[in-house]
Amino acid sequence: MNVYDKALKHSALKRHKKIGLFIDYLLKNETKILLLAILIIGLVLRFYNYENRWGLAYDQARDVIVTHEALLRQTLPLIGPFSASGPFVFGPYWYWFNMLLAIIAPSWMMVHWVFQGIASTLMIIVAYKTGKDLYEKKFGLIFAFLVAISTAGIAQSTNLTYSTMVGFVCFLLLFFVVKYCHHPSNKYLFIIALTIGIAINIHFQAIGTLAYLPLLLLFRGISFKKIVVSAVGLAIPFIPILLFDFLSNHFQSRNLFDYFILHKGPPSPPKRWLTYGLVTWPNTWAHIIGGNVYLGYLLGIGLAFVVIKNLIKRKIPLTILLVMIYFLLNFIVLRYFGGALFDAFYVYLHPVILLLTSWLIWSFLKIRKSFGNRNII
Repeated sequence: MNVYDKALKHSALKRHKKIGLFIDYLLKNETKILLLAILIIGLVLRFYNYENRWGLAYDQARDVIVTHEALLRQTLPLIGPFSASGPFVFGPYWYWFNMLLAIIAPSWMMVHWVFQGIASTLMIIVAYKTGKDLYEKKFGLIFAFLVAISTAGIAQSTNLTYSTMVGFVCFLLLFFVVKYCHHPSNKYLFIIALTIGIAINIHFQAIGTLAYLPLLLLFRGISFKKIVVSAVGLAIPFIPILLFDFLSNHFQSRNLFDYFILHKGPPSPPKRWLTYGLVTWPNTWAHIIGGNVYLGYLLGIGLAFVVIKNLIKRKIPLTILLVMIYFLLNFIVLRYFGGALFDAFYVYLHPVILLLTSWLIWSFLKIRKSFGNRNII
């Protein structure tokens, strides 16, 4: 073998070694690469053709104007926007958050919309971490992928509304709920209660998240200390609006009492169980996941099958059981809610719906794998 042939052989060996190292790197970092790919998909879906998709209407314009006016006057609002349902207000955290963005980029008005899109993309990472803590990395990737392609999530990300912010807070809430189920520490319980309080103050639609607290205390043990920790965490976010109520001759409490107690809440549109269960929710579920109403029916039937199968075998995880009961409670309460239900009203349930769908896919993959491993004669 001459010098030229030796050089070619040496070069080929180096090239094969590099290819081998690259393949080893891909195999060792498979999860990170897949998560990065999912993040890129989510980012593209949220920002593609963005100049023709971002939403500007009365509420968005009002919130940005109030935010910048508060900074100009150097005041910290004690309240947020008025509710569209009645003569009462939400908490101030939506304005506070937007004021922080305006401080960071005072001359860029679009910062509020763009950051909302970025925050929506970051929920993919929160979903992955939640799924990973609940099961393993593969489950986390399934959950993250569903969040990335969620049509409702993509639509909400371009629309600067406090309902969308409730969805982000509820993703974080679900993450801490899973943490607490696996590690029942008072630290996590306090954070959960605090997060619930913030979510309710941003928009009262999140009042359904209160169901988490009794369920967590019931499933993971109840004590006087845990009740106190929950109460304190829940009460702290209400301090600004309680202060406003005191300074305004009880404007908030009087109007809430008049609206919900004296007048029994908003007028209730016709709503029957058959339509609610077989039309409203299949359409809603399909819109959140991404697909037509038939996908909603298919997911509902599949989820019922998997739940019954796991209950019979007593293999349903504690966290999944808690989340399903939480969803069922909200499902019943929303049926009897007096006002009209629309897409933005379900945002606080998006994380739970996406998690249950991920669990359904995960369960069917496990069933398929178990059949594939059998020796059929």
